[in-house]
Amino acid sequence: MEDVLFTQLRLHDLEEIIQTSIRKILDEYLPKNQVQHSSISDLLNIDEAATLLNLAKPTIYSLVSTANIPNMKKGKKLYFSRHELEDWIKSGRRKTIEEKKEEVTALLTKPKKTKKR
Repeated sequence: MEDVLFTQLRLHDLEEIIQTSIRKILDEYLPKNQVQHSSISDLLNIDEAATLLNLAKPTIYSLVSTANIPNMKKGKKLYFSRHELEDWIKSGRRKTIEEKKEEVTALLTKPKKTKKR
């Protein structure tokens, strides 16, 4: 007969135990470089991608043909990962004037390296 343990746990503690167990299993069985958030439900067709990006379909096709947008192609069908498109949008983020000023200030206050002769 197996050992059985009865104990009282708060719901929060039980949730933490379950989450920790799931993370441990995923870490053991999924390769470290595998994208864990990718799934079929994450894939978008051209119409869905155009809606997400608020761009016209011809614009999407142009970005695909110039390899400027992440995409996948199977046969004649184009697919897009929602996560990759969101990352692609974020990669085009422009810095605010305040952020640029902070960068310049950091560069100007950085001690200069002296060359050894």
